[in-house]
Amino acid sequence: MLVKKIPVCIIGGGPSGLMAASHMAEMGISSLILEAQTMPRDKVCADIITSKAIREIERAAPGIIEKWVTTGKARAIWSTRVHTEEHQLDIPFKGLDENPHTPSCYAISRSDMDRDLWNRVSDQEYVTAFDGVRMTGRKFQNGRHTIFTDKGGTYMAEHCVLAYGGIKDPRPDGQDTSSRHEAVGIRAYFRGLKGLDADRCHLFLSKKWMPGGLYIAPLTQGVFNVNMVIRKDRMQKGRLNLRSELESAIDQDERLKDIFSDAHVESQVRGARLPLATMRRESIQDGALLTGDAAGLIDLISANGIPQAMISGRLSAGFVKNRVSGMSMNQAASCYAKELMEAIAPDIALGKSLSYPLGSRWFCSWMLNILGRSAHALSQRENGLEEVLYSDRPFQELVRQLNPLIDHSRTVNRNPFL
Repeated sequence: MLVKKIPVCIIGGGPSGLMAASHMAEMGISSLILEAQTMPRDKVCADIITSKAIREIERAAPGIIEKWVTTGKARAIWSTRVHTEEHQLDIPFKGLDENPHTPSCYAISRSDMDRDLWNRVSDQEYVTAFDGVRMTGRKFQNGRHTIFTDKGGTYMAEHCVLAYGGIKDPRPDGQDTSSRHEAVGIRAYFRGLKGLDADRCHLFLSKKWMPGGLYIAPLTQGVFNVNMVIRKDRMQKGRLNLRSELESAIDQDERLKDIFSDAHVESQVRGARLPLATMRRESIQDGALLTGDAAGLIDLISANGIPQAMISGRLSAGFVKNRVSGMSMNQAASCYAKELMEAIAPDIALGKSLSYPLGSRWFCSWMLNILGRSAHALSQRENGLEEVLYSDRPFQELVRQLNPLIDHSRTVNRNPFL
């Protein structure tokens, strides 16, 4: 059996794997990417990239977002409208880095995004990338990784990064193994939706679906991404079938019936498992570093995992560099975990804090009530919503905004990174 020796093997050619390879290449570290699917691949996703993802993409592939816009692959998104069962709340997005003319959110299909990033990164010096090659087994012995593939190739790597969509057992011994740390999502593409703006997303919430909801994102060329995500424990408790819930919502929900009255499906409904960032997971599995979905980095509140995946991929390059420099695996993993949590903590903190109470139907109903009342109150006050959203302390600012005894004329401390 011929074994090819390589410095780094990256399993998975999605956002985290591509960022890992790109930043390792900048450091002069050679890597091999093995992607199980053939590019362009179809990935179940909301097809939205937000500010942190935009910055990570521009670091690895400068100018590519502008190219997506000019070629009609990407569309700027300027706000999201949240629909509760009784109210509506418009959430405006600030311009990227305080520039009102630079969008901080784009809609682009994952098929286009992953393919173009794959082509850009795989052309870099120090990067070798194979798609349509699936890892069938891996052994870690004597400080080396042996990777077996379905094409008959065998590789021996000094370092291994797991950047594929999930891991066999993401729950370390002794930790909470309940299904509240995992969500399930489905997605289909539609045409012919009525009454929706081309630069705004829509989120529909219901007591029955929480934690979760139905999300509509406008892509280019008249296509809409329609997806539904519900936490697994809520599905189990309510005995919900996600496909049936989506079909029922489109046909019977008064908020959606008119929107979908002339719609037709462009693709089959596809599903995916979403490991949530609501519990601590180990950074190392059998000597390999975990990144992206393999590390369980998806936010519970937004169901967004792309920024965290890209950041983890970039930081994995630092892990490998530290290992090459002689740092022990435990030390390098500890540095990686610390830097990662510092980078993504603002994005996952709310989901982590609300993870347990959102398992209660009473709490979910209370949250929807508060959201509805807040929406009504803030809509009566100029810039009230923006001051809450872009405050460093949104909960405290919300209380201040809703308190009639407090002067609302002062300026709040805005967070420029949202």
